Amino acid sequence: MFPLSIWSNAVEVRKAFIIDQLLNIGIYKKENVQLYELSLSELENEYMIHMGRKKR
Repeated sequence: MFPLSIWSNAVEVRKAFIIDQLLNIGIYKKENVQLYELSLSELENEYMIHMGRKKR
């Protein structure tokens, strides 16, 4: 099993990646909340919503 610090780092790296992708398509907030304040799950949901719209 991996130490907690490795999992925490992986979550932070994933969050940074998704935030960067959202910023690249012009998404800076979800409602009135900054992206960096969202959980990984919330960021992934937001990413899927906007990437789904972009592909159509």
